[in-house]
Amino acid sequence: MTNKLMLVFALVGALTLVSRGEPRNLVWTGAESRYWDLTSQNWYVAGDEAKTPVAFESGDNVLFDDSAASYSVMLVRVDTVENYQFDIGNVVFSNETQNYTLDADNHNWIYQRGGFGTIDKWGAARVDVLTRLDTAKNFTCHQGEWRCRTGSNYVGEFRSCLGSLHDRRTVAFEPGSILNLNYGFIVGAPTSAGNVTFNFTGTAISNSTSGVQHFSSANFVDSSYWGGSGQLFLSGNVTVGGTKPFVLDGWNAALTIGGNNAFRTLTVADVTGDDGYDMVVTNRLVDYGSYTAGSTVRMVNRVVKKGPGTLAFMNYGSTTTGTVDVAEGIVAFDYAGGWNGNYCSVVGLIDGPDGAHAHVIVRDGATVEFRRNAAAGEINNPMSWELSVSNATLRLVDGTFQHFGTLRLHNAVLDWQNAFQNTWMNYDFIGCSDKLVLSGDTPYDFQPKGQHPSAAGLSDNCTFRLGFRLDSQKDDHPIAEAGTDPTSANWAKYSKFTNMWTVVDFVVEDITKDDAVDATMGLTIKDMPNMSYTSINASETWSANPWKRYRFRGGIRKLGKGTFRTTGRNTYTHTTEVAEGAFLVDGSIATSSGVTVDAGAYLGGTGTVAAVTFKNAGGLLCSMGAKDVLKVPSVTAEGSVVVKVQAPAGADKKDFRQNLLQITGLPASVDLSNWSVSFPGAEGSKGFLLKYDAATGLVSGGYAGGTLMTFR
Repeated sequence: MTNKLMLVFALVGALTLVSRGEPRNLVWTGAESRYWDLTSQNWYVAGDEAKTPVAFESGDNVLFDDSAASYSVMLVRVDTVENYQFDIGNVVFSNETQNYTLDADNHNWIYQRGGFGTIDKWGAARVDVLTRLDTAKNFTCHQGEWRCRTGSNYVGEFRSCLGSLHDRRTVAFEPGSILNLNYGFIVGAPTSAGNVTFNFTGTAISNSTSGVQHFSSANFVDSSYWGGSGQLFLSGNVTVGGTKPFVLDGWNAALTIGGNNAFRTLTVADVTGDDGYDMVVTNRLVDYGSYTAGSTVRMVNRVVKKGPGTLAFMNYGSTTTGTVDVAEGIVAFDYAGGWNGNYCSVVGLIDGPDGAHAHVIVRDGATVEFRRNAAAGEINNPMSWELSVSNATLRLVDGTFQHFGTLRLHNAVLDWQNAFQNTWMNYDFIGCSDKLVLSGDTPYDFQPKGQHPSAAGLSDNCTFRLGFRLDSQKDDHPIAEAGTDPTSANWAKYSKFTNMWTVVDFVVEDITKDDAVDATMGLTIKDMPNMSYTSINASETWSANPWKRYRFRGGIRKLGKGTFRTTGRNTYTHTTEVAEGAFLVDGSIATSSGVTVDAGAYLGGTGTVAAVTFKNAGGLLCSMGAKDVLKVPSVTAEGSVVVKVQAPAGADKKDFRQNLLQITGLPASVDLSNWSVSFPGAEGSKGFLLKYDAATGLVSGGYAGGTLMTFR
């Protein structure tokens, strides 16, 4: 026993002969009472074979082992003044078999600074802490279990079951040890603990509470975390290493990373040695609101993922409005559950009244993966969350369908095989409700991949869905249940339920730096699936589930100076606007969707489109020598129309002579007097003539050198 005491006390300070007035190394007996005060003789001096009872003196170091008569210890305040009554030196628990309980006569014991030295826990048994401690020095749990059974949610609280949260210090749990969080707000309020570094090595962390557990800077090595229904708040830099995956698990628990717009780093090493999951978060990602001076402060997440390892988020109920910045390695969003009818996803908040939404940034060689079902958002939800992939990889695997508010791709590598199989939605692949932005140095090609059996062809069963946002404009088509009489009960009840449509901006930059195609969409562009019912239950109101009552319709607006080409049989039913650059239709657009070509923009291709309106100085794009032409039911020109010819370098304008457009509605005549031809290297359009054939609907043109031409 003496040798063991010598070893233990050597860890808290060399054991030397002491004289009265100098700190002693004491061993707890609890023989007189359970009270730790300045009068009860519950101690003996280490090395005293007679174990002569003594009282604790201020500054003494103490040891709690398995030889005590009482394993319940209560710190006692001897008067009503809320301050330290005596200082405590270094504390050691070395209990192999007996569980200790550490309490105080007032759970708010120790209001002023000072007091404890280091705390070391040895032995396989447990220590239950029922009071908040204020040790300003390091805490180490070498063995056994440290169970916290009290805490505080006060903003700025600097005490916890693990000691001070105010002083710069380290809290360490070594291999095999256990941290048991058995009370809400044990580790500290969300604005405290900023100076403490938590080191968990081979540690099992159990959180059976519904409160908030706060770790600032934390290192997890071969550790695991199991949460209750509460919230884990990581406000500092976090690292994950070792040789085993780190799992943050909890039934309906929440995880907040970062605090109050702070920039935090989550470093995950490649502990598995492959692309397997090195850290798994099944907790929901959330923001956290803390109370400061009577007002609510939003603690906005911002986490930067670094390290070559794979971080996986696997809970659909996230509501964070912050940013996940994937700077290195892989971040995977993986959820295998069913439909989510809320404004949340694995990623975070999809949309909210204030327009706040989640943002995922992937950059510099990193990878973002989406697995299984709709990890990022359901197709029948309003979408505003954003994904930006720059010089990085976007990977969709395991039959996934993902819907984004805005999807920004810059030099992105697209990696996918099979789209999500759903019997009534076909093989949906991907969708947007706000913007698709494409830029970089390499053209994009969205084409069906993998196994998509369909008699109608692959393109019909691999789709790009156009979604909507909550702030979408309403069109002039109210649902039938409303009727037409504003004084009727049906009108009062249903008039707010209207058809909804949103124009999704397709922004394509001039990636090739010439007239070549910058992006091709081989997936069929469709409206969001019609989730509205044929009737509305009498008990349902506007606030019940409004987006289920909309007739969703979508349209697109082509922006950017690049050329966008579509080859699918597109069925979206609202408008198509070519506002900038060029839009080539080599597939088809539903005839119910009108096309508008703005000034300086061009429409072209060899497919079929809806009725076209050329705004003043809007243009038609054609390739020299092309045999097939764009087919439209009707054409309206609101001013001049420019026919821009794409011709190979060195081509002679005298060789240009071909069909340009076919108007399938076969109007009796078309006024081409305000149409002109722009040929590479030719000044203006001198010498070019245009003609319309009412029998075939063909508009043709070519160089005539000032002479009359006839086309057949």
